[in-house]
Amino acid sequence: MPDANAHEISLAIWDLPSPPVVNRRSKIKVGGNCSGGCQLADQEIEIRNEAGGTVANAKLGPAPWFGTSALYWAELDFAAPAAEGTYSWNVGLTAANLELPHARASSQFSFIAVPPPEHTVTVKVIERSTETPVDDVQVRLGVYRGCTDESGSAKVELRKGVYDLVVWKLGYEPLTKALEVIADVTVEVEIEAATEPEQEYWMG
Repeated sequence: MPDANAHEISLAIWDLPSPPVVNRRSKIKVGGNCSGGCQLADQEIEIRNEAGGTVANAKLGPAPWFGTSALYWAELDFAAPAAEGTYSWNVGLTAANLELPHARASSQFSFIAVPPPEHTVTVKVIERSTETPVDDVQVRLGVYRGCTDESGSAKVELRKGVYDLVVWKLGYEPLTKALEVIADVTVEVEIEAATEPEQEYWMG
């Protein structure tokens, strides 16, 4: 019977590749945070597939994630499935050898495994008013995604086809344009700072 006084652990999952390619190695970050702020360093975390098989495991690192007080984390390396499709895997953490009891934590994440890419699309994002590169811009082409670096560039590997190129960053107007990919290509787009309303709007 679960201990009613056990501390709860919440899990965070981030940095999943965009998207995993069948039969290739991929990495994902997973973190655990105790409701009581307990140190979770060295606690083992694992990823299991739909059949319950373990596909990756690791121990949480010795220090919390930057900017947090108690989110202990690890980067797990795993092999993507052998067949393309949509998958839902489970992340679990059973805390052991801690001073206080902790409830087992689990969380699911879903992803799409895709065939090997055929081409590379390089997206260069420029701020229209200053003509300078914009970093940390989210770039999406269907299920494929990337993020611009300090030079304003993002490289996205994908299959040939017709996509909606979506470019977004907080503080800027979103941009969408159709793009047909039949070979490696470089696309330059210009974005503008979002226009702030002249007066406040109230929702009733």
